[in-house]
Amino acid sequence: MKKLLSLLCAVLLLLTLCACTGSVSCYAEEEPGPGQVKTRYKIMDVKEYEGSYSVLAVDWEAERSDLTFVGVKNAVIRGWDGAELTPADLRPGMILDVIWNGMVQETWPCHIGADKVTVTQQGDDLVGLYRQAANHLWAEDAGLNGGAELLGFDFSTLTNLTDSERSALEYLVSCDVGLGLQYVTGTWEELCEQGYIDRENLIWENGLFLSIALTEERDGSLRFDAQKWRSGLGAIFFTDCAAKRGSEGAWDYEVGGFAIA
Repeated sequence: MKKLLSLLCAVLLLLTLCACTGSVSCYAEEEPGPGQVKTRYKIMDVKEYEGSYSVLAVDWEAERSDLTFVGVKNAVIRGWDGAELTPADLRPGMILDVIWNGMVQETWPCHIGADKVTVTQQGDDLVGLYRQAANHLWAEDAGLNGGAELLGFDFSTLTNLTDSERSALEYLVSCDVGLGLQYVTGTWEELCEQGYIDRENLIWENGLFLSIALTEERDGSLRFDAQKWRSGLGAIFFTDCAAKRGSEGAWDYEVGGFAIA
């Protein structure tokens, strides 16, 4: 009788964890069949076009991975509790187990088609946070953007992102402002040395430099500075931006200080 009660208590505890945290899977992990592979991805962005869904993702178990569009329109999608989901239920920050046929469309980002998708947990969407800040900078004093054909990014101090997440952030921000793959990466000094920025005259004739620097990180909150630079007389600075984690992996922030040159 004691053994039976202990077993029932263990089952109830597991069910409680599943229902309350969403972090414990309540189903048996599904393994790929013949001719299939399984990859764990983290969603960076969700795209919908004429009813067809795909997610921009990075391989969450690789030290560094290429960006991948995972087509999910025809996939069987389930949540961590085993419930059936639709493509519209997928959100940035989610960690997915994707079963697919191993065939890659070699574009950049590359494309694959998912057969089965299981959401294993909801992770933080820090890429989404910094993407908001970069787009906010772009929108401020839009006159500085005129004639920019190239973006320069310095996200090197964002140590709470993986290399793959930083690549996703660069790609997404450049696409957001309509420049696609027309961007380079490096510090302001490095871009001067590479000949992009005219150091002597303090100007980037055909480009725009964006940087975001992490200054403080705590559990559930962080602070960062951000800047947009076109010339010595054309720049915008956000200082002491305070960000907090909200629900479902999302973050929001407030600008602490604002300066313009």
